[in-house]
Amino acid sequence: MVITVDGGRKNITANQLKALQHEVDKLTAIFTTIAKRVKEKDEGGRMKDEGEIRERVKEYITRELIRDPDYPLGDDEGMITEGLMDSFALADFAVFVEREFGVYIPDPELTVKKMNTVNQMVSRIMADRH
Repeated sequence: MVITVDGGRKNITANQLKALQHEVDKLTAIFTTIAKRVKEKDEGGRMKDEGEIRERVKEYITRELIRDPDYPLGDDEGMITEGLMDSFALADFAVFVEREFGVYIPDPELTVKKMNTVNQMVSRIMADRH
């Protein structure tokens, strides 16, 4: 068989062609795996799935802001209105969101009305990720 390589023609045997096809198959499998992983994560390698984001947000709030990792934080629990977080904690949360998920939340959006519950926070993060 004759193939063209770097502008020149080369003769290769059936065994060489088989070996070459095997290498192409291995590379295809590698690229398929990489493409699958890229789909699962965004450009920054951060989580994309809403469930993963919700879990990570809850973990951060209970461990770092409330400082009680065993606290059973509800998705619709009013964290600010119920005194679990204050405005400083909300600012810390915004820094966490930008670092962890690559989503910038401007100061005017860091309000009780917009960021009081886990559901509101996750919705805000997801809105910038689509």
